[in-house]
Amino acid sequence: AMNILWKKADETKNCSFNDLWNADPSLKNYISSACKLGIMNGVGDRFYPTNSITKWEVLAIVIRMIYGKMDESWAIWYQSYYNKAKELGITNETNLTNISKPVTRYEVALMIYRVAQKYLTIQPASR
Repeated sequence: AMNILWKKADETKNCSFNDLWNADPSLKNYISSACKLGIMNGVGDRFYPTNSITKWEVLAIVIRMIYGKMDESWAIWYQSYYNKAKELGITNETNLTNISKPVTRYEVALMIYRVAQKYLTIQPASR
């Protein structure tokens, strides 16, 4: 059984998405793995591999990687992920409208940096 990020894959979870025909073939197994690890989900039987990703989706992925799945029963399903990311200092965003917009590479890098600061020992790059 696969064990990544201190998580064990749920091999019983259905992660067969019917729209992966237009995804990079080399990524299909990784998409399935991310789903079985509970890090990324599709919507129904679709993954939408060519869609842009929003800030709230990235926040959900990051928090799932650290804490696992959180309560998604709120009216705004990502609310618990946003609250946890805010609590941890991964985001300082206060405008939920901005969280629904596509995320920039800079914003993803900043979130990763903040996670690394909190959970990893960062060594300066040698010159």
